[in-house]
Amino acid sequence: MRRLYGSVGGRSACSIRCEQEAGYCGLLLLRMERTFFFDYLSLFFAKRQESGEMRLAVFPKEQPLSIEFSADALEQRKLMEQISLQNAGEESMDIRWLREYRAGDLTRFIHWKQSARTQRLWIKEYEEEAKNFLVLVLDMEGADKAQLKEMSAFYEVLSAVVLGFLRHSLTVRVCWYEKGQADIAWTDVCNIVQSRDMLLRIYETSFPDGNAVRQKMSPNAMRLNLHLEWFWNNMLIYHFSSRNYGEEIAQKSFII
Repeated sequence: MRRLYGSVGGRSACSIRCEQEAGYCGLLLLRMERTFFFDYLSLFFAKRQESGEMRLAVFPKEQPLSIEFSADALEQRKLMEQISLQNAGEESMDIRWLREYRAGDLTRFIHWKQSARTQRLWIKEYEEEAKNFLVLVLDMEGADKAQLKEMSAFYEVLSAVVLGFLRHSLTVRVCWYEKGQADIAWTDVCNIVQSRDMLLRIYETSFPDGNAVRQKMSPNAMRLNLHLEWFWNNMLIYHFSSRNYGEEIAQKSFII
């Protein structure tokens, strides 16, 4: 609770500046509860109850992770792209290399099975289109019980990882499961503005309880979980510290 003070003359308006340190990333709710009006000598006053409120999105500091690709990783990624294209009909790999239909797409590239299953048109992405494309799956197990501090740390690490890949001119498809939804939700991020939009969408999402969604995840996908564990091809790349993740983001370099 904070008290804000200002003064206003007759038939005029005033603007009161308010600065508030958020402390954590996520959604911040501001609510005005009461307004008091005093005369110049503070002899009389009137009080009015207020009901106005607003939600503010608090984003992480835009600090990209230092990421470099090894020669082996580049070759392995090309091989995985080829395999995913050959197996495009398999449910475990469909989401990895499919995208929704856009105006102008050729109908011969439509993935009819996935389109019929989801009642939306999906297009198969081939190597030329997918070579600058990367998928990051969010493992949100425990989000329903996580504390504000834990979620804030996750948002900061997620932002750093995504921005780190954007420096390589990659489009990052961030995927997750929403509560009550059978299909995976996702959004493509190719610039800082879209990164903020992605974070805002995740701030507002309700996630499933328990770990049932893990059974739907491809073990070879790049994953980030609420324990700040970062995986690729089912191997742990790094486990960020819940206390020192800020320093690790700023100082460490990763070759994957």
